[in-house]
Amino acid sequence: GRLAGAALDVIPEEFDPDFTGDVGAHPLVQYAGKHDNLLITPHIAGSTLDSWGTCQERIIKMLVEALKESR
Repeated sequence: GRLAGAALDVIPEEFDPDFTGDVGAHPLVQYAGKHDNLLITPHIAGSTLDSWGTCQERIIKMLVEALKESR
């Protein structure tokens, strides 16, 4: 009946225009640094060179297929 842990991929304030970017001072990050039941990953965790390359390849393949079908 109790929550044993959580994983977050975003800190609510990170999308605020005046967010300073001092993520280390955020209370959730502070908590995660002292406890093992909270995992926080950057919201842009999927924005690596590999993932962007894979995404671009898929988009190009989809475009080529769509163009073939439109003939």
